[in-house]
Amino acid sequence: MFYKSTRNSALAVDSATAISQGISADGGLFVPSEIPSITMDEIRQLSTMRYADRAAYIFAKYLTDFTGLESVGNTLIADGCIIEGSVENSIIFRGVKVGRGSVVRNSILLQDTVVGSGVSLNCVVTDKNAVIRDGRTLSGHETMPFFIGQKTSAVFSHNLVNFFFRLGKQRLFCLRYLHIVNADGYCTYRGILISH
Repeated sequence: MFYKSTRNSALAVDSATAISQGISADGGLFVPSEIPSITMDEIRQLSTMRYADRAAYIFAKYLTDFTGLESVGNTLIADGCIIEGSVENSIIFRGVKVGRGSVVRNSILLQDTVVGSGVSLNCVVTDKNAVIRDGRTLSGHETMPFFIGQKTSAVFSHNLVNFFFRLGKQRLFCLRYLHIVNADGYCTYRGILISH
């Protein structure tokens, strides 16, 4: 479904854009291009649902470009963020973008961080303007989070090989080759990431 400006019906955007912009560039309000119909059977079904499920059902008719995989729980999110993935137990600063299918847990993402699609972050802290490219997995620990500096891109090598080994009897560790590139394309860190 598209949303049109009340001042210019030729200007149509998807629901994610309408929500993130808030108001049209021409100063008009965004309104749905059509009103979805609901049958009497659907109304009867809605009357038996919990409120949250009922709201999700109605929203799905108006927000058709969302997949249903987007979710946020126990998280503080500032204005201007676009969340197209799942975020749990995190703090998200202004202007952060979390791509489709990405999962962010137990992390702090500072202003204007961009998380690509299909990314998995756990116990990660980013400085402003950090970029995590599509399909990457970064994981720290509660006592030692993984940190990505300002204007830095995190890129794993494409020939990623995981080596699992045990240290003592209790912990399983994973070795990964990590290559971090800054905004100018220079390698700022290249080495081995050990996680457990």
